[in-house]
Amino acid sequence: PLTTSNEYVSRQTGIDAGILYPVTLPLLLEMYENNPTSPLCCMQLAQEYRSVSEFDSAVEYCRKGLWLARREKRIYNYELWLQVNLPLLIFYTDDLRLALEEGERILKHPRTLEAGALHLSVTLVAVCRGLKEYKKGLKYVNLYHEKFCYLLEHKEKAVLQSAAGITFDMAAKEMVPVYMDGLFFALEAMDFQMASQLLTWIPW
Repeated sequence: PLTTSNEYVSRQTGIDAGILYPVTLPLLLEMYENNPTSPLCCMQLAQEYRSVSEFDSAVEYCRKGLWLARREKRIYNYELWLQVNLPLLIFYTDDLRLALEEGERILKHPRTLEAGALHLSVTLVAVCRGLKEYKKGLKYVNLYHEKFCYLLEHKEKAVLQSAAGITFDMAAKEMVPVYMDGLFFALEAMDFQMASQLLTWIPW
């Protein structure tokens, strides 16, 4: 389990193996009213609101859950979920600039692990594409490659740093889209050296 070394994500009953207990939104809201300092409850509310495309409410609970999770000594897997999904949920509200700023803040936070950075980089590549910030987009393509290679080498961390819907295998499925975006960014930015590098990364 993770303590202050920031290496592993501790498990919490109810979200292991990506499984969430089926609870309705009214019940979750009642649970939250009784326990407003529960980051797990905030995460589940964010998931419920996301499932019905109420993204502003999902962002609200995701943001609060992340703030609460950071006050705990250990890093549980719901914190990893909250880290990765906050910028993504903001992206769904079409506020790309805020999604980029929030994602960059989370990346800089000392509690953000390698798996979190890997998944965040996927979102930030998409955000930069939408904003047409191609040079910055290349920064996150490089970050994706760096964290992917690191976790590929340190497979025990790749397994332990996971949460509901957030696994190394899922991030690996984004490899070709991320690298193809990177190739587009490099050509738009006339960074032909980076374009050549990306051609060696893409699994043809």
